Amino acid sequence: MPGSLQSVEFQAREAAEDLRQAAQQKIQALREVTSLRAQHLRQAAKDQLSAMETQVRAHPSKSVLISLGLGMILGIMWHR
Repeated sequence: MPGSLQSVEFQAREAAEDLRQAAQQKIQALREVTSLRAQHLRQAAKDQLSAMETQVRAHPSKSVLISLGLGMILGIMWHR
């Protein structure tokens, strides 16, 4: 009886260790995917910012007027 109890305990520990390792592998895979997606999003944001800067430099007066218009619209919405 004590031998079978130890056997069950050993199997339970092995199963717990297998689960822990599987969970760690999944977590590592998720970290890698998340890191790649974050890099992609950062690059996309930099590209968009660069494109906006190019447009603002090419059309400064238009950019100022659009900004003023959006500011007025947001101001009106904010006060409501």
